[in-house]
This record gives sequence, C-alpha cells and structure tokens, in this order.
Amino acid sequence: MKLMLKLMVVVALCLVGSNKASAQGLIGNPIIIEQDASVPPAPVIPTKPLGKVDLPPYQLAINSRLNNSLLAYPKFANQPALVTVFINKTGEVNPQQIVFSHSTGVLESDFACVDSILSSMPFDPPLTSNAWNNEYAFYGDYVVGKVTMSNNVISTTNFDLVNTYFKAHPRLLGKVLLTRSIPRSVLYFYPGVFKAEEIDTVDNVKALKKELFDSALEKSTDHTFAKFVLKDEVLARYIDWAKFEKEHKDATKKEILDEEQKLNSKYSQLFEL
Repeated sequence: MKLMLKLMVVVALCLVGSNKASAQGLIGNPIIIEQDASVPPAPVIPTKPLGKVDLPPYQLAINSRLNNSLLAYPKFANQPALVTVFINKTGEVNPQQIVFSHSTGVLESDFACVDSILSSMPFDPPLTSNAWNNEYAFYGDYVVGKVTMSNNVISTTNFDLVNTYFKAHPRLLGKVLLTRSIPRSVLYFYPGVFKAEEIDTVDNVKALKKELFDSALEKSTDHTFAKFVLKDEVLARYIDWAKFEKEHKDATKKEILDEEQKLNSKYSQLFEL
C-alpha cells in the first residue's frame, strides 16, 4: 500500500521593505499582491491545472525531506489535506505559519502533516529570495472548484513504522500521536553519522499525548494548526531540535544522542511513554 503526498506547485517570493508582495509561480507572469509585506503572501491559486512541470532542485529537496519524514496513519489517511507552508529567509518554519486550508478531518492525519514539516526543518535558505511559500496536498488529490492540486506526486512507505509501533503498543492506539525522538533531519545535516534504519525504527518513536491537541481541529476548514495545540512545549520541542542542528553543524553521534536525552527529559510531560 502506498500513501501519496502531492504538491500544488506554487511559489511566492516575498519582497521585504515594500508595501507590496510579488508572488511568482513556476509558470506565468509575476502577480502583485497589495498587502503588508511583513505578512507572508497567500499562495497563488491557478485558474486552471498547470499540468506536468519541471520543479527546481530546491523544491525537489523539500519534497523529498517532507515525504521521508511523514509518519502516515494508513487507517486514517483517506482524505487529502491542503496545507500552506512558509519557509523564511533562513530556512526555518514558524509553526504559526503552518495553515490548513482543509483538514483531513482526523487529528492523527493532520498532525502527521505538521510533524513532517517541523521534523524536516531547518531547510536550506530559499534560493536568493526572502521566502518560499507553498501549498501542499497530503495523502491525495485535493480539488478546489475544478482545479486539481496535484502537479507533483510523492509516495511514502513510513506507514509501516506507524503500524509496527501500534502492534507493539496496542493500548495506545487512538490515544497518542507519533513523532520521532531524533528527527529525520539528522540524516541530512549529519550525513554518515546515523543510518536511516536507526532513525526509522520503533525505538526512535515517541508517543505524544493526544490530549495536548484540541480535537476541534478536525471540524475546521481554515485555520492555523498552532491554535489547536494546547501546550506551547509541543511546538517548542521542534524548534529546539532545529536550533541544535543550526548551532552544532559538526555534532558527533554522542552529542546528538545527548541532545535527544536532554530534550526528552525537558519535555517528558508531553509523552505517554
């Protein structure tokens, strides 16, 4: 079984210091958006399906990392989600700028989308611009009117890890949301230090208490994910990992494992196990 992560190809480059933002899609002419330039521009919705396009290497790299980090729940991933992600000029993602245009209707599936984004940052600085703004369709085609947001297809097999975890801990099914103890981004930042099978293992999965999230998320049609996180520490943990990776570019395996132990202790109240 394969779950599909699909992308609507939309790029928005924010020009800082102006009262206008210029949004440039991968095809077509620039579009001028009248708005406060300090606010990320909204994704540009095409008037017709773009068809197959060649993606720049920067976008392909993001797609690969999101796909590989996605801990998909096959039982629940039967409806697509549409998520806007804003990457700033330093390659970081502010959790307050991860916005669901459409929820899957299931907290587990929505959280998996956000977890894959936050577990993949920090990204490389976005090209030569000040920002990169994209709208992603997770789990399948998402249609707005007659426009299908599915110009790039990414598949994931990480659902095996989720299945394996709940087979080992059946009592936690429906009570927790899964994340990695050490984020998969370490494979990118520290090549050769860890093997993929060391990161994609049940031993590296942490179970976040489901009660840390507001289930009203499942019924919302347009919202910022962070509004439905009931404890700031949930998102702070991802930010701490990103900070460590940026500040310790030559970290050894021992230093990374020490950081894992430190953060797991710091945020122990978030975990079921």
